[in-house]
Amino acid sequence: MLKKGIIFIIFLLVLVALVFFTAQVRGIPANTEEPIGGQRDDYGCLTSAGYAFDEDIGACARGWELDDNQKRAATIVVDYIGGNYVTIVQVQTTDCLGCFTVELSQGEETQVSRTLTLANYEVVSMTPDDCTEQGGRAVTITGGVTCEAEELNLGEIVGFISPAICCK
Repeated sequence: MLKKGIIFIIFLLVLVALVFFTAQVRGIPANTEEPIGGQRDDYGCLTSAGYAFDEDIGACARGWELDDNQKRAATIVVDYIGGNYVTIVQVQTTDCLGCFTVELSQGEETQVSRTLTLANYEVVSMTPDDCTEQGGRAVTITGGVTCEAEELNLGEIVGFISPAICCK
């Protein structure tokens, strides 16, 4: 009885191996479909996540999630950073009139996440790259150091260990 069971199991294993071998010989392709959820439109909007290009903002957004003030803040940020393939991920209203934190991602192939802060509907924080792109220089403000007399303070720079501002 035990011998018949072992023979039956060996027979099944051989049968399964034969089926797989036959499929490979015939060249049956593996699943080559694009994974669900990764489709982007011509603007780079992740449509399966509910993002669509918003002409007023100039970026991908979930328009139904934003009120008029948040849309204004998103538009200011998009104008500030420039470029294509921008997605507004979230716009949070903070504690003053015209104050927002805007989270976004940008890039055609690889998405880079960024967060900018607005006060009185003006960008007040930026990354070191944002500062350089605006023609400014990063200045560490420890010990009372600030911009030179003829320079403008373009805003706070985030991403440094010490507090820093962008001077131009």
